[in-house]
Amino acid sequence: MRGVPGDGQGGKMNREELRRLAAGLPRGLGGEGALLPLAKTNDPFMVGAEIHWAMALWFKRLWEEFGYERGKHVRDIHYDVATRLSYTYAKHDGTPYLHTKACYTHLQSAAKYARHLGIMGDVLDDKRSNPVKIFAKPRRVEQPGGFGLGILPSSTPGFSTGFVEDEWMMPRVHITPPPEFPFPEAQVHGYDYDASDQPVHIEVWVEKTKAEAELERVCLLNDVNLQWGSGTFGIEVARGFVNRVREWGKPARLIYLCDYDPAGMQMPVSVGRQIEFIMHQTGEIGLDVRVDVLGITTKQITDMVLPRKPFEEQEHKWAQTRADNFEKRLGEGGTELNAIGDSELGTIVEDRIREYRDEGLRDAVRLARGEAQEGLDRAVAEAQEEFSDELEGLREEVDAVAERYRLLAEKLNGRMARELESASEKRISLRGRIRDRLDEVDDTLPDYPEGEFTEPFKDDHYLFDATRPYLDQMRHYRRRQGREGEWDLVTKALEEAATA
Repeated sequence: MRGVPGDGQGGKMNREELRRLAAGLPRGLGGEGALLPLAKTNDPFMVGAEIHWAMALWFKRLWEEFGYERGKHVRDIHYDVATRLSYTYAKHDGTPYLHTKACYTHLQSAAKYARHLGIMGDVLDDKRSNPVKIFAKPRRVEQPGGFGLGILPSSTPGFSTGFVEDEWMMPRVHITPPPEFPFPEAQVHGYDYDASDQPVHIEVWVEKTKAEAELERVCLLNDVNLQWGSGTFGIEVARGFVNRVREWGKPARLIYLCDYDPAGMQMPVSVGRQIEFIMHQTGEIGLDVRVDVLGITTKQITDMVLPRKPFEEQEHKWAQTRADNFEKRLGEGGTELNAIGDSELGTIVEDRIREYRDEGLRDAVRLARGEAQEGLDRAVAEAQEEFSDELEGLREEVDAVAERYRLLAEKLNGRMARELESASEKRISLRGRIRDRLDEVDDTLPDYPEGEFTEPFKDDHYLFDATRPYLDQMRHYRRRQGREGEWDLVTKALEEAATA
């Protein structure tokens, strides 16, 4: 759709652009809310107004003034400011901060704006998620420190060679066997498979602590990060995920597990939306990031005959309305993640992880290593042949001298050293020439195999796909929410406004 950021031409969406688009919508479609998958007060794309910045910076100053450290909860801050000071603290607009629900809501909003605007980092404790458990780690390699040193795993193929020094020492009269002067060996390196070579970075996010031991076992064995939560994840958790995706520099798939209920319908939408916002905020719209809602799904409830539990009467009208709308669309009652046994859930997650793995990569690396070593061995053998006569002559000369002085031992040590001066000089010269020759060996080795990944699912499978234009992504959110028909009206109105 021309004139709309995110229309497939790389546009960047923000609050101002959303408001401009909403202004062109006719009355009755919901205004700005029609273009947002989350409530206007919760959607990060709507943060950025002057008052939002003022409240966020006020909260940051408050945090620093009171010397709070990572993990401090907003409710604790409220009690500190409202009840434990000998004076009345002022809000960003100069009005007093009191021990009221309105002021607490103000503080919560200020903290939210600070997180969404990225000025606080991950220091607030919102009691909704545990720290991510990092099982998948990028390869970190120290390169060899010098000629002939031991080889460490590396994804950059090469080879090292060096003299076996003990075999190149001149004889002394104690008496030792004459040296064989063997030709230096060569060994390729950089062909050591590591789980971080897999082509896709995977994380499993769970809205509650369920099947903890089983899921940790699966994620540990498969080098997959595991993020536990307690309800909706905060934007700082999503920001940490995007940071990890940026560090890995490869496609990323976020496997999401949640209950099948009104809240569960919205939770992955919130995560996808937060990731989308962060990527628009940082200008990284092209990252290959996708949210895969693995469970619980309608198909799982049917195939696995999972129980559906009736909803209790809700205290708040909005919550009751949300529950009623859920049942109108998806049937009576919900299904908790706990309905699936721990072992079975672990199997479901592991099977999905394998969909994103290149199972043949380990063997491909092993075969490439063998191919590289064979080629290197041939090259070194050719170099050795060039020096074989000289090496044999050196051995014969050293052997003859050593044999004559074998019985004289210590008395003749000095005399033998003098007679070996010529051989020593030849040894030094020969070592230098051999090293120069090996420097000329063709070091063109096979490339380190890169993992191959074929997208196993069609576009519609993913709730969130970072490669989608903004309006296409909104359709997937609305489909998840059972409101795709409403979105058809919105897109039609946008098209008419764009061509007017």
